[in-house]
Amino acid sequence: CGFFFLMIRRPPRSTLDRSSAASDVYKRQVSTQSTWGTQKMQTTSVLDHTFFDNPKSAGNFVCLIVLNRKMKFSLFQLAYKLADYVIFADGGARIVQRCISAKCSLDDYLPNVVLGDMDSITEESKMTYSKLGVHIVIRDSVDETDSEKAIMFLEEEILPPVIKSGDKKVKVIILGAFGGRMDHTIQNIHLLWKKSMSSPLSTRDYEILMLDNHNLMTVLKPQINIIKISKTVEAPTGCGIVPLVECTKIATDGLKYNMGPAYPFKSLQFGSFISTSNEVVSDTVTIDATHPLLWMTSIQKFSQAITNRQNLIVEYYF
Repeated sequence: CGFFFLMIRRPPRSTLDRSSAASDVYKRQVSTQSTWGTQKMQTTSVLDHTFFDNPKSAGNFVCLIVLNRKMKFSLFQLAYKLADYVIFADGGARIVQRCISAKCSLDDYLPNVVLGDMDSITEESKMTYSKLGVHIVIRDSVDETDSEKAIMFLEEEILPPVIKSGDKKVKVIILGAFGGRMDHTIQNIHLLWKKSMSSPLSTRDYEILMLDNHNLMTVLKPQINIIKISKTVEAPTGCGIVPLVECTKIATDGLKYNMGPAYPFKSLQFGSFISTSNEVVSDTVTIDATHPLLWMTSIQKFSQAITNRQNLIVEYYF
């Protein structure tokens, strides 16, 4: 027989807000430099998300994977225009085909390949893409999801020479990673974690970003992570830092509610404390961590969406 004790720290009165989940977090607005002194790790990585804000750069190699989920049309357009290589993963091809045809020509948004086990795309759709010169890659293994098959294809066939050249930073954008079935969402988060931490290509210049209509997520490695915030895609409110394993020490700068030696919370762990409902207050956010973390931000508002329920472009605001 055992006992479980839960200690709840009451936030200052000035932070209580019944309409915001942020009131659950102990907030202190103290200006301090994120540092662990002599224990600070030496490895530093810059995660530059401002590539979303600028025209295609010769210094980046951007890959786009489109999954079988509804997505904002303007967000899809933005990612497509930035991409050097595009994969429509199985049903993602059907999503784009149905919706693009209602607005413009499919020729304007062709992928390099359509890839997957092809259980979510019709023979007619496959024929349409094939006639337009798109390579159809069938991978029917049941041990990987279509999203993992797409990343594996990039790692095996496309990215090795890019990584070897050493003159480009690789960004892999996966659209439609969240929402819908919870097991699919959890599997994609697991995939993000696995490929970011253990992929043979997981160098400092290789970043995977998963997005849906509302969220962006990436992995922070155990080092000093300097995130350059995209003003086009990342909203300043609604960001979080979540551990999948205990992060024994963390120090942040550039957030409204920072963590570190000068703050009440110095570690992150499920069942103890995680950081949510935070806000970005700087063009860059620095996160110095002893263990890997998930970094997530809300997505800026866009006015159009692709929907997989109708052969239409649906305009809306939210």
